[in-house]
Amino acid sequence: MRMQFFVALLFLLLTLYFMLKHVLISKKSRHLGISVLCYIMALLSKENGLAFVILIPLTLYFITKEKFIVILKLSAPYVMVAVTYIAVRIMMIGRNNNEVTEVMDNPYVLASLSEKYATLLLVFLKYIQLLIFPHPLTYDYHLIRSHIEIFRICGFCSLYFFTC
Repeated sequence: MRMQFFVALLFLLLTLYFMLKHVLISKKSRHLGISVLCYIMALLSKENGLAFVILIPLTLYFITKEKFIVILKLSAPYVMVAVTYIAVRIMMIGRNNNEVTEVMDNPYVLASLSEKYATLLLVFLKYIQLLIFPHPLTYDYHLIRSHIEIFRICGFCSLYFFTC
């Protein structure tokens, strides 16, 4: 894993720590400020910290006994930081969602539609099988180069039943 995941995780955990310390122990605004600052640092490290906009109110709801309005007020700084982050990101990068044409980034870019969905189905079934009987375990199941095509299979099945 890369270092930014760990840095983001550290800052997100510090965000939760200082937020809960503010709510449960001290009620000092300093802890809330440190928590928001840690959240900013987490977003600048890795953008998957945006999920904490949802997780922070849920954490407050299930761990504390605060009222819903108080939870919304405590969550407001994090929402403002997230909205600001998204706005700055859009201003810097733009809204263009360029299509990925590299095989390493999109393994199905060279596959036909039937090959893509046949591979997705096969991988899904492989994961179900691994849930039941976890052998062999490996880290790379994503593009199993099988020559299964849904339409060809249907064609062969129909020819078989037609000749019988």
